[in-house]
Amino acid sequence: MEKVNIAICVAHPIQHEIPLYQELAKIPSVNLTVLYFSDVGIGNFNVYGLKNISYGIPVLEGYNYKILKNISPFKTYKLQFIAPDVTKELAAGKFDKVILYGYNSPTSIFVMRYCRKHNIPLYLRAEGESVQPISSKKQRVRQLLLPRIFKRFDYFLALCEANRSHYLEFGVTPEQVKFIPQTVNDEFFAGYDESNFDGLRNKYGITSDDIVFVYGSKQRADKRPMDAVKAFCELHGSVKAKLLMLSDGPLRKECEAYAKAHDKYTRIVFTGYIEFTEMRDLFGLSDVLIMTSFETIGATLYQALFSGLAILSSDMVPGWLDLVKPGINGLVYRAAWLDSLVKTITAMCESRELIETMKANSKQLSEQYTSQLTAAKLAAELTNSH
Repeated sequence: MEKVNIAICVAHPIQHEIPLYQELAKIPSVNLTVLYFSDVGIGNFNVYGLKNISYGIPVLEGYNYKILKNISPFKTYKLQFIAPDVTKELAAGKFDKVILYGYNSPTSIFVMRYCRKHNIPLYLRAEGESVQPISSKKQRVRQLLLPRIFKRFDYFLALCEANRSHYLEFGVTPEQVKFIPQTVNDEFFAGYDESNFDGLRNKYGITSDDIVFVYGSKQRADKRPMDAVKAFCELHGSVKAKLLMLSDGPLRKECEAYAKAHDKYTRIVFTGYIEFTEMRDLFGLSDVLIMTSFETIGATLYQALFSGLAILSSDMVPGWLDLVKPGINGLVYRAAWLDSLVKTITAMCESRELIETMKANSKQLSEQYTSQLTAAKLAAELTNSH
């Protein structure tokens, strides 16, 4: 069988995409090379106010890759990646098809121009959505620019239903959109170590009566961590619930100060930044993921599925449209509405049986989103002769 020679062009290693590359590399019909525009994310790095962190998994194993020289002097994300050698690598690799992650860096422009000039089919994989409210000015800019940008691509790899709808809104035809779901490190999150649970319960003061809600996002403005903190501070004293606020971020001190002043039943625990293995095991021993965010897709939702968690999500996390079946494996509330969040938490805590059913249903739903299955879908698309 003749292999299809594929390049994936991406700014840097992204933790939840690595398993997709590894699975794709195993498929006999595909010859994969990942071209990174920088070495951000390899080893320890700083991001979103967090310093000296790491993904906790090998990010350069199990697939072919090249790390290009990044010559950008800028710190802002959109200008942070300038790797002009990408065109040389594309020429040397003689690729049949190219997948580009995102379109708003200088190196992305190099890739788009090269593929257009040499008639190489170009696929876009990006996190665009039209769910979140934006200003009329920003919407006009989108309407002006996005149709022009999208015309530079031949096909679009939709991460979720909201992502697909976003492309269609700005002039992409249904035939151009291929549904290739978001991936995460599914085997890692499904492989939590139950022998660590008792030690973690003792460490964080969790009792057998508690229904454990876990906040797994960074504590920064768009994630709205204070919504989770305030909601737990307002719960009635009879509610047996615990909130684990994982990770760190610029709003952590503010959230901790609020909890110290208002958490009269001591329900909230701040873990600070923890290694990914401990994060995985805390997901595994918890009952409900709580996501209060305004964001593009919500990779944490996928991690929750493989951890077997019920899900409580704001309606501004677009991935909920695919991953949360209200009343089946979770519930959805109106983002930023604190009363709605408090009532939803209270309702979930009224029935341990309901929570356990939701957890089992999340685990079952996760079978549709494995990296192996997504890689097989992507390989089938890439080997299509259209």
